[in-house]
Amino acid sequence: MIVSGKASQTYSPLLYHNEELKSLSRYRSQTIQKCSKLKISVSRLVTILFPELEGLTSSIHLASIYALLKAYPGHEQIAHCSMKQLTRLLSDASQGRFDKSKALEIHQAACRSIGTVSLSASMELVHAITDIEVLKQHVAEIDEKIKEMADQEESSIIDIPGIGYTLCASILGETGDFKRFPDVDKLLAYAGMSPSKYESGGFHSNHNKMEKRGSPYLRKTLFVAVRLVAQNVPKFKEYLEKKLSEHKPYKVALSHVAKKLIRLIYRLGVSRCPYLA
Repeated sequence: MIVSGKASQTYSPLLYHNEELKSLSRYRSQTIQKCSKLKISVSRLVTILFPELEGLTSSIHLASIYALLKAYPGHEQIAHCSMKQLTRLLSDASQGRFDKSKALEIHQAACRSIGTVSLSASMELVHAITDIEVLKQHVAEIDEKIKEMADQEESSIIDIPGIGYTLCASILGETGDFKRFPDVDKLLAYAGMSPSKYESGGFHSNHNKMEKRGSPYLRKTLFVAVRLVAQNVPKFKEYLEKKLSEHKPYKVALSHVAKKLIRLIYRLGVSRCPYLA
């Protein structure tokens, strides 16, 4: 029991558990956002230092390319590197996917690169890549804890195809105890998915926009989840296609499918019954 002034509130194990899931899920989201911003910085710096590199690989955000750029953060450093060293580094970092031919291709591009030579940009690039690697490790640690706590919850929501541990944890954390919502409409409102009503005199709007009150975190999670569920569950895919065939804009059609998903989630959350495909 936690007492604050004259008021006191008993925190049940379920409430504490859901609060922890919510905090972990939000922390994960914030960490990924930081990582995404750093990746933008890496792309910008590579464009300055070695612009040709982006066209030589499927992505500059591969572990092997990061290893290359940490060791040789600029076209000039790569050009001065021996082929033997470059080949070994790329082969080891890519687990053999990049061979001598790829090393030669990168080396030749570095030798004729129009990139800028900048000590400050090279240093910033190394630091940005190092920070990304640290943040990725943090995400892995968060995911491990989320999985552990989600397993304790024993919710059948995770059995819905397309909803993994991270989405399930976010839904459970943001929703809390499903029984605090008297009906599914209250949960829809909390997720910001109940239509707002516009009335003026005798006028009643038939084209209502979605309210955006409630939990923005839950709303964001549900829209990520519904895209994945619509790809993996036939009845949700068919429902999305039906709404699109009615000439509804994609986001509007998706919001209809999201409501259908919320109804399923609410039923599973309240009854704690197993998910049946």
